[in-house]
Amino acid sequence: MKVSKLNQEELLVQVDVAVQAALTVSELTNAFQSGGFDPDKIKVGLTLAKEVTDWQDRQTATANNVRVTQRAYRTAKEMINSLYFRHLEAARFMYRDDEPMKYTLQLPGPRQTRFAAWFEQVRSFYTNVDPKALGPFGVQAKEINEVKKLLDQLSELQVLRNDARRQAQQSTRGKQLAINDLRTWFRRFIDAAKFVCHDDPQLLESMGIVIPSNS
Repeated sequence: MKVSKLNQEELLVQVDVAVQAALTVSELTNAFQSGGFDPDKIKVGLTLAKEVTDWQDRQTATANNVRVTQRAYRTAKEMINSLYFRHLEAARFMYRDDEPMKYTLQLPGPRQTRFAAWFEQVRSFYTNVDPKALGPFGVQAKEINEVKKLLDQLSELQVLRNDARRQAQQSTRGKQLAINDLRTWFRRFIDAAKFVCHDDPQLLESMGIVIPSNS
């Protein structure tokens, strides 16, 4: 058995089979005890395996949280943009001859795409535009106020999204370290099993360790 070749699921299954056999098959239990391995030492494998499954559960939960926060963030940003571009066109027409307002609202030029620059450009527009000024062009004041609220929410959503990503990365690293610990322990456990069963290597079959046939 190449422990290094086992994926996570295979490793957990093989560890469970080997440990349960060592704890329940009397011949194996006696062999391990003769070699100085009491049940508590063998059960370490179960503890390490549980750490892997616990980290897996945490990784799944944090990954789901990333998707939820990312979806909420994306939805809020899309709503802002859909209203902003309509308000922008109305403002460009409204202030087409007002150079100071065109400068204040950043009406000329391209729209920013990187978050910090985009956020500042949009925030500046809604900070300085008169909520009632665009009324003649079908823009209601409540729409302006709605975007302002969405901008406040977006900042909070970005924090939540970034923190969710941090937790997801942390759980991924934690799971990988737990897998490495389990893999190292299992490799040593197999070596110990082969040592204590050197007089009766067929016992290893009970642990899921295939013994080559002599025939």
